[in-house]
Amino acid sequence: MITGNDSFGAISGLSQGPNFKPMIKSLAIGAGSALVTAVVILVFQGVGFRLSPVGMSYADLAATLLSAAAVLLTIIGIFIAALAIWGFAAFRSVAKSAAKGHVSAQIRNGDLRTHIESLVKSYLGDELASGDLRLEFERRLDEVILQSAARRAVPEGTTENDVPVGDL
Repeated sequence: MITGNDSFGAISGLSQGPNFKPMIKSLAIGAGSALVTAVVILVFQGVGFRLSPVGMSYADLAATLLSAAAVLLTIIGIFIAALAIWGFAAFRSVAKSAAKGHVSAQIRNGDLRTHIESLVKSYLGDELASGDLRLEFERRLDEVILQSAARRAVPEGTTENDVPVGDL
């Protein structure tokens, strides 16, 4: 049983929280690079930004721009899907290790240990009282004793010198 003192924050691995520093650093570098690239493009193109079709109609320009936007959106969607799969796998491994740590700590010296012990004692007591467990023990012991005796039996006509040392 989980008591009021236990929480997901107290489970090993989750108490410190995930490390976002590398991700924030990567995002900052990416945003900075995008900003620098935009400034460089505007400087080399001139401050005024005009989009004018060269040798094509406005309908062709609109179709080209929409196609480019669709391709860009598809690439971004694939990237987000890859991040989602990676994030799920990372979350799953963290949750799995946290659960293992929590359960092993509870089994070592927690409420779960006493609960399992009481269940086992109760089950074995009920089985011994009904006689089913005793009959199963007797059947298995008879089987082991009889098989062992048959295996250890020395065939007729053999002497002690013919039998290996450990079999007598």
